[in-house]
Amino acid sequence: MLSKYLTENTKLSRITSLKKAGDPVYSTLSEARREEIIRAGEKYLHYDYPALPATLYLDLYRTGNRTHYETPYFARRQALSALTAAECIEHEGRFLDDILNGLWCIMEESSWTIPAHNTYARDTAQYPLPRTDRPILDLFACETGAILASVHALLSEDLSGIDEEIPKRIERELNFRIVEPYLTNFYWFMGNGVERTNNWTVWCTQNVLYSIFLMPHDEETYRKACNQAVRSVDCFIDEYGFDGCCPEGASYYHHAALCLYTCLDLLNQITDGAFLPVYEEKKIKNIANYIMKVHVGGEYFLNYADCDLKPGLAGVKEYLFAKATKQEDMMRFASDQYNLKRQLYGTALSGRDVFDLLTEAFSEEETLSYAGSHPAESTERKGFKKFAAFPSVGIHAVEGDSLYLSVKSGNNTGSHKHNDAGSFIVYAKGEPMLIDPGVGSYTRETFSEKRYTIWTMQSGYHNLPTIEGFEECGDLHDLPDKYYAQEVDLKRKELFDSEAYLHSLELKNAYDEKAPIETYIREIRFISDGPIEITEHLRLKDDAFPHWTLNFMSEKEPRYEKETNTLYIGGLGKIIFDRPILGVSSEWIDTSDQRLQRSWKNGIYRTKVEPLGGVLRYMILAL
Repeated sequence: MLSKYLTENTKLSRITSLKKAGDPVYSTLSEARREEIIRAGEKYLHYDYPALPATLYLDLYRTGNRTHYETPYFARRQALSALTAAECIEHEGRFLDDILNGLWCIMEESSWTIPAHNTYARDTAQYPLPRTDRPILDLFACETGAILASVHALLSEDLSGIDEEIPKRIERELNFRIVEPYLTNFYWFMGNGVERTNNWTVWCTQNVLYSIFLMPHDEETYRKACNQAVRSVDCFIDEYGFDGCCPEGASYYHHAALCLYTCLDLLNQITDGAFLPVYEEKKIKNIANYIMKVHVGGEYFLNYADCDLKPGLAGVKEYLFAKATKQEDMMRFASDQYNLKRQLYGTALSGRDVFDLLTEAFSEEETLSYAGSHPAESTERKGFKKFAAFPSVGIHAVEGDSLYLSVKSGNNTGSHKHNDAGSFIVYAKGEPMLIDPGVGSYTRETFSEKRYTIWTMQSGYHNLPTIEGFEECGDLHDLPDKYYAQEVDLKRKELFDSEAYLHSLELKNAYDEKAPIETYIREIRFISDGPIEITEHLRLKDDAFPHWTLNFMSEKEPRYEKETNTLYIGGLGKIIFDRPILGVSSEWIDTSDQRLQRSWKNGIYRTKVEPLGGVLRYMILAL
């Protein structure tokens, strides 16, 4: 898509969006924002940058823990970015010594690659310690390069005033750790039409563009870097479905779609707008507005795969991507979300890196004001309030009068996916009723052959059945036609003043081939002004009597009323079964894991329902 706009005659220049400290542009920020950026930097005056000893790097290899090393690693970079932004605003030299200390700490790290990514081949075991003679480009080595290049672009003259060696050393470190590896090696995230890409592709590429095009280089270096970046971005776009769905879930939209936007923005800066026509492509528009379509309400988003229930409210970058692609509804959505973020969490800038901090600072007022000055036109609604379909991954979402339903078909293969083909999520009265637990903190096992020993990845902890002791299967690798849900039928129908959503799924292929399943069909019927009706059809090979258990996941405490065959989910809703149930049991699950706490502060519940026979019908209603 991009390659057709890049020719040998395309002129290349350096990135223009970052202005040197003291530039008059900083005076255009509001006084309140300027003071807030300075106060954020003041927190790191005389900062004691945390140590990163070799034994801490070894911690992943020895214990499987990622956060012990990553927490101080990211703290260093956050401090440097906050100090740099403050110096750009104040420009009196008050923060320079602490900036210098941060630069020195980071440039003296043996590797910018975090332990979890310390390997040269994808999905292979990590080395215990860095190989310092051959740098590895991972997400955060590239991000570190972008931060240092930004400091150089913003403060090189001020740092030279201390010693001209400072900017020269930044240049040497970037050349050795980022530029030379990128231009002379192939890393899987670059894309080659064979190796599968993911969020790494655009996330790394945007930061490599910062690392190279903020710095002085010759024409050949710029040309090679631009050509490679364009190839990588094209590979990334090619592998997306036309519907724009992020295959890794809503949490990764920020590191996939928004990094794609940054790549396009930077490529347009260095080519004087050569790639502006790309924003007109329908596929790019769909990639931009995906996050709006999977928004449930408030802070809630659909959280399939490695995704949190609250992956983060939209803001400035979503607004800028919507503006670039000329989508007013998406601009209003981002504006509304950013206003909500301010109400809930205050006015602090959310960017971790100095370039994101400054991007947000300069565009926040426009983002905040857009929805108020451009209200949506009111339209009469008939049927569902919302309907979203992503056939590339098999996700659908429909919102009725009191219930919100999403159904996940697709497959269970891919690095961030769970064993959840055929599962569903239900909201009642705007709150999560039947849930997807999401994912816990990443460890050494998360992307290893032990991934599916983690409970959050297993189908038994999604709204799916365990059949004759078998649960669904999954695979880390993107394997076609493996462990998938077959969509037997899918349609929407008008019903007088309402609307019906009908979905039928054959799920036997999502289970191990050893499972004695002849057929397992889940039929879903949802009337926009009524309940959700589900019928489960299970038949085993040789017509054996089935022993199976339906698993229902909820945040609210469940209560089963035997007399009415009704399972109540807190005060939100209820599930009414059409016949007596052999057994119902519930267990509370601890969610004290740091990442699960973002979504489920008080734990969650799994309710096991054992049907009698191979057919079960039930209705889901809001209370």
